[in-house]
Amino acid sequence: MLNDETIRRLLDGGDPAISIYMPLDPDQRDLRAVDARLRELIGQADAMMQRDGLDPRRRDQLLAPVQAAVGGMDFTAHRDPTLALFTSDKVTIAETLPTDVAESVSVAADFHLKPLLPFLAGNRRFFILALSKEKIRLIAATPFSLQDVPLDDLPADAQALLDSEAERGAPAAAVEQQRRALLAESAIRIAGAVKAALGNDPAPVVVVADPHVAGHFLRAANLPQLLPDFVACNPFSLPDQDLLARALTVMRPILSAELATILDRLNARLGTAEPTVAIRLEEILVAAQDGRVDVLVVAEDETIWGRFSPGATLAGHGSRGPLDEDLLNQATVLAMRNGARVFAVPRARLPRQVPAAALLRY
Repeated sequence: MLNDETIRRLLDGGDPAISIYMPLDPDQRDLRAVDARLRELIGQADAMMQRDGLDPRRRDQLLAPVQAAVGGMDFTAHRDPTLALFTSDKVTIAETLPTDVAESVSVAADFHLKPLLPFLAGNRRFFILALSKEKIRLIAATPFSLQDVPLDDLPADAQALLDSEAERGAPAAAVEQQRRALLAESAIRIAGAVKAALGNDPAPVVVVADPHVAGHFLRAANLPQLLPDFVACNPFSLPDQDLLARALTVMRPILSAELATILDRLNARLGTAEPTVAIRLEEILVAAQDGRVDVLVVAEDETIWGRFSPGATLAGHGSRGPLDEDLLNQATVLAMRNGARVFAVPRARLPRQVPAAALLRY
């Protein structure tokens, strides 16, 4: 799955940078159909590079790593709905994505990252703290993944009791069982162990427990990451994917509220004509390149072709010409390179239904 390091590598671009998104049918077992469609999309990328003036040797040099990368993928083992391919002189990346992305092929100076924005916005880290009267489990999660986090730290009194058991030669499994029992019997002990495991990580924590256990823990614990809303059920009776789905009922409104707040801020600043908001695409591109964009929202259902260079007049149009870029994608890449948060929504949700809007740092 795409991680922060992969995104940083993709932000470097390539000129040309080739991006291919191909939907996958998780139930597809005829690999010939997958191979045939992939060859067609690679052929489209080849044709785009030919139109831009690249000779056959150069085109083969760029596409050969993609063909090698997908040649080693076992599509029968994947259940993700999208294949994403990126290649340039600097990097070749082949990843499956756990979310639907429309089919597309792009050859440009930058990788086509705008289709990833809904996935990146939703792929937020959080923690699940599963509790019962006898059990405890801390899980690092995203909407698409789960990973257990060890709870190793105990308060001094409990650790001393555990150490004495180990010194008496108790089996390791028995010591581990008692360690968990010591944790589970005290909300303060649980909170201390969770605090030690989280460190300075500010990601929110969703408690999943029966109402009595959850209420007692939330009253006793003093952890700033704890969300006040919890999932009322026995977490240890659920498969992992069901546990994740229950926790997401608490997290999704938080993720939606973040974007709604940004759109409200854009409308408010436009209403008072503040200088720290921009809705002209040329102004946004310049600000993004200069590192002045704090938050950018682009239309996910819009493509504006053209070429941007500082100091030159921006000319955007509806159809791609030789060496043109998707200017909304270019704004996305420039903003992300300089640390901005970037979101994609239908154009109808943007203020004044413009194709892009930005909150500026200054």
